[in-house]
Amino acid sequence: VDFSRQFHLGAELGLPFVSLLTGWSEGYVSYGASIKLWPIKLTTGIYGVEVGSHYREQQAKRFVLYLSLFDFSIDL
Repeated sequence: VDFSRQFHLGAELGLPFVSLLTGWSEGYVSYGASIKLWPIKLTTGIYGVEVGSHYREQQAKRFVLYLSLFDFSIDL
């Protein structure tokens, strides 16, 4: 694996009901959003992955849609 493909960065901007997500992995940008309306959390995003054997040789785009039911957390 090329050394440049081992870097992964991400950031999240959290607002009361919406979170905006962005990141960088294997040389490609990813972005998405998450909506929290209890008891449902819906997360969607688009990201690129390397399908070749070298750094930034061949990109494939992927889409993710994640639905979480009864999503909650407890802070002690």
